[in-house]
Amino acid sequence: MRSFTHDYHDFYLLITDKKLFTLNCLGAIKNNSFFFGVMCKNIKMNFRGRVAIKIISVVFLLMSGNLHSQNDVWFYGTANYGIDFSSGTAVAKNGVSGVIFDETVTVTGDGYGGVLFYSNGTTIYDGTYLAMPNGGITGSGGNSAVQGALSIKKPGSSDSYYVFTTDQIGASNGIRWHEIDMTAAGNGSVPSPEGDVISKNNVLSGQAGEMLSVANACGSKIWVVGHERGNSNFVATPVTSAGVGTPIVTSIGASFSALGYARGSIAFNSTGSKFVITGLPGIRMYDFDIVTGAVTGEIAISAINAYGSEWSPDDQIIYFSGLAGTKKFISL
Repeated sequence: MRSFTHDYHDFYLLITDKKLFTLNCLGAIKNNSFFFGVMCKNIKMNFRGRVAIKIISVVFLLMSGNLHSQNDVWFYGTANYGIDFSSGTAVAKNGVSGVIFDETVTVTGDGYGGVLFYSNGTTIYDGTYLAMPNGGITGSGGNSAVQGALSIKKPGSSDSYYVFTTDQIGASNGIRWHEIDMTAAGNGSVPSPEGDVISKNNVLSGQAGEMLSVANACGSKIWVVGHERGNSNFVATPVTSAGVGTPIVTSIGASFSALGYARGSIAFNSTGSKFVITGLPGIRMYDFDIVTGAVTGEIAISAINAYGSEWSPDDQIIYFSGLAGTKKFISL
């Protein structure tokens, strides 16, 4: 798995080799498809294309779940940058997406350096880098949510995918899901389909925070977890071969009543049994039940107002990055 951190100035890509293989099994990113954060395989760059050496302040993530190969292509940044890892070596793939990504981005690749689809949270594009005919969505309300878009493959399917979106600050669309059928002609043809959105703007919650992540991505029941705004509700939505299920809502912890509470990230450990959430009122850790979707056992880890978050491969260390150059790791 590869992940990525970015702030409006610099990126931090940490290169480690095994992390989300357990969480997302075959490589769904942890968030993610790839997580702009301190995740599994990272790189160091900056939106302006310079190599960076510092840990950044703002982290976003990109996610795509269920298949290792789905995460081989990344798009990011405000200058149409891209990277292709399908050969085992990072190769620049710049100038193809045609989209500005401030933060919100999810890409699903074909495993051979090509792209099946990608999104900035407001439009879903196909592998020809065109908006899908039905690709305009009521999603994150912009492209500046920390974890504003996440994509996973429908369990048991080879052609159906879901894109989940959550609000950027100032939007009020809530957490929503959108379904893609890669056998639909779209901008292609019946013999050579490019895929299209067949269901969209399906609401799972009211106003939500900027964080959205995945648990148990290698199982038959995947959980997509976010947090509502204006209350203390975690929203855990099950996804199975039957489709997107009814969200499980757990009220626990601080109420997301102010701006800082809604801006942060969620990161699960490799088993999906625990996760951390950043933002105000500090870094907190919770237990997660991958059978029921319940959230329990809040533990306050730090008062730091962090942005990005990620676990080490052995789940013994949690890494954070935050505004104003904040960086921290905590051993469990």
